[in-house]
Parts: sequence; C-alpha cells; structure tokens
Amino acid sequence: MYLNFKMSKYYLLFFLLLIFICFQVEALSKKQVLSELSQLIKKKQYRQALVFSDEYIFDYAGEPTFDFLIGIAAVKSGNYQQAVFALERTVIVKPKWKLARFNLAKSYFYIDNLLAAKNELNKLYPLVSDDKFKQTISVFLDRIEQSLLNKQKQIKQLVGFSIGHDSNINSGAILDEFKSPLLNQPIKLSQENQKTSDEALYLNYQLRYQTPINQNKLIISEIALFHTDYKESENNKFQSSIAQISATYQDDWFWSTFQIGAYLRPLLLDSAMYRNQYGLEINLIIPFDKKINFSLLAGIGDSVYSELNDLDSKDQFIGMSAQYSEGPFWHQIQGSVSKIDATSHESDYNSYKLYLLQYQTSYIVSQYHQINFLFQYQDYNYKGVHPFWLEIRDEALYRGSLSWRYYFEDNWTWQLSLKHAQKQSNLPIYEYDRNEISLGLMKQF
Repeated sequence: MYLNFKMSKYYLLFFLLLIFICFQVEALSKKQVLSELSQLIKKKQYRQALVFSDEYIFDYAGEPTFDFLIGIAAVKSGNYQQAVFALERTVIVKPKWKLARFNLAKSYFYIDNLLAAKNELNKLYPLVSDDKFKQTISVFLDRIEQSLLNKQKQIKQLVGFSIGHDSNINSGAILDEFKSPLLNQPIKLSQENQKTSDEALYLNYQLRYQTPINQNKLIISEIALFHTDYKESENNKFQSSIAQISATYQDDWFWSTFQIGAYLRPLLLDSAMYRNQYGLEINLIIPFDKKINFSLLAGIGDSVYSELNDLDSKDQFIGMSAQYSEGPFWHQIQGSVSKIDATSHESDYNSYKLYLLQYQTSYIVSQYHQINFLFQYQDYNYKGVHPFWLEIRDEALYRGSLSWRYYFEDNWTWQLSLKHAQKQSNLPIYEYDRNEISLGLMKQF
C-alpha cells in the first residue's frame, strides 16, 4: 500500500514536470516564430515571411504581435486584403497600437475602402503626440478626401436616334372649320394649322457632368439636345430643335438634400429661333427611409417668343413629389401648381393657372428588359376673355406613354415607345389628339 502511494507521487511529479516542459517549449516556440518573422521582415523578405507565418496561423492567430508582423509583411508585399484581416485582429486586442492602426488605414486605402481608412485615421489622430506623425496622418487624410471627391466626379453621355410615325406633327386642330362671334361666316384653317401626319426621325444627345466642391457639395451641369425631322419636305417648317441647358448647386444636409439651379431652354422651328425660356428652380429632397423620399419644388421663369409677343409670359410654380421603390418596381407621383402671367396687359387673356398631376412607374422585368409607364393630367384655367372668340378658355390635356427597353452589351439599348396626347377645350380650335410610335437605339458612355 505504501509502495503504491509512493509510486503514485512519482507519477504525479513526472506528469507535472512534463506539463511544465511542454509550456516552456510552447513559449519558446512562440518567441522563435516571432523572432523569425521579425528577421524576415528586416531582410525585406516579405513573401517568405507570409509563407512562414502560414505554418503557425492556427496556433498564434489572435496574438497581437504575430498578427501585426503578418500585417506588415502583407502591406509591404501588396497583399492588402490579407493585411486588413491581420491588422483588424491586432487593433481589437490592442486598440492603442498606433503603428498597427496606421497600417490598417493604409491597407483599407489600397483596397479602395476609403471611408474605413478615414475612420481609422480619425481614431488614431488623438492618440498621437509626435508632430511629424500627426502631419503624416493629416497628409494621408487630405489624400483620402481628394480620392473621395474624385469618386464623385462623373461625366455621363447618351446619344440616340429613332424613327417613327407621328399622327399630328403640328398638334393641329381636329376640325378644319370654325365660327367666331365676330364674323358671319365660318373660318377655314390654313393647311399648316390642320392636323398633319408624317414619318419622323428623332435625334438626341445628353451630357451630365458632376464635379464635387467637398464631400457634401457639388455642381451638376447638364446639356440635352433634341432634334425632330420629318420625311415630307413640305413639313420642314415643323422641324424642331430643343436645347435644355442647366447648372445646379447641390448641398447634402444631414437630413435632406438641397438643390438650386438655373436653366435655359431655346426652341428652334425650321432652324429659326421660335421661343426661349429661362429661370431658376429650387428642390428639397427629404428621404423618409430607404424606400421612400419626398421632394418640394419651386421656381420662377420667363418665356420670350421671337415673333408672337402676345405669348410672352412670366411663370411661378410650386410642387411636391413622392418616390417609392422596392425590388424591381419604382413609382413616382407628382403634383404642381403654376401661375403664368402674360408680360403685356393687353394679352391678359393668355394668363392662366395650370394644375398638373403626374404618375410614373418603372418595372425591371429582367436583367435585359424594362417597362416604363407615364400618365399626366394638366388643367388650364385662363384668366380673361379671348378677344376673338369672346370666351374664357377652359382646357385639359391628357398625356400618356408606354415604353419597353432592351439592354444589351456595351451600354446599348433598344427602345420601343408609344405616346398619346389629347387636349380638350371649350374652344374647338384648341382641341387636338396626337399619337406617336417610335423605335430607336441609344448608347450610354
């Protein structure tokens, strides 16, 4: 019995000694691993250091010095994603390790995660007392800010052409004969004022250039050119060219986006200036959540006609819109009220209030197919009695469009479009209907 107890003590002492030796071997092995990694990095043998560290990654991953050395070797050899993994583990255990956090920021920068790099440097800056190191961090932050600004700088262009048929190219009256209280006999409309149909060619070019001022402010410049030509030479007088030129200042606030811009919209008929419009617009975009946002709009403008001076006017408008998107669906509903005042008091009968309601939706059928639909209602309330028809005009305009788009390689798009417009008036001379169908090709770059 005594002998067995004595032997048990020897076995216990031997077992404890074995455990102690194992721990000593493990501690020594870790020191050797860290020493070997340090030596390889000092010799600039960064890839060899990474290969060597792979043998011990399961044993020492999470040990801050081991992870730091892996991170340095990965940064120096250009393996920035691997550096991120290693240095993230380092700063979790030792958040005040300055060199580790600086190299983590550098790794984020080189994998183009600029916001994460900026965040790490902002955490690091208060921990640093050395002026040269602080200056290095400041220079790095400036470089990140410039890179973020460059990402916001965009230029997009679109060119397109299409062919189609227009049932009423001049929005001519439905009837060709009218009566006026001032005359005893009917008035026969001239041919150019009657409903005319023709085949049409549509050309368009759009340019959008966005340049940032800082992270929250930018300038958006846009140019859009639209030209319509017709097959029959006698319809050249209806050939139209429209330009839309605008510049917008945008400022992102913490709860909304503010925009203010100026625009110029000249219209040419048969290569001669017909009308020019210019004005200012303000837009406030308020996001409700990731799916819904609201917009408040307001603006003022002038319309100046080259020859028909009685149509010159000044306008003011206010409006509101809401957008909702979920999955492949996008919806927008918009309403506005405009007040159009004739420039000349003698033309007050051309002054009116316009109430507009519009619904627009888009559905992405698949990667290559998209369907768009628009419906618009306009209600015109004129101010005075027309001097020739001796009535106050009361009109409504209905517009709708349906289009299908097919996207294929290299940003090319086919588009099939159907449009309908119908104007109703208490004065038949202003009534018309119009249908358009077109097929075209667009390229965005």
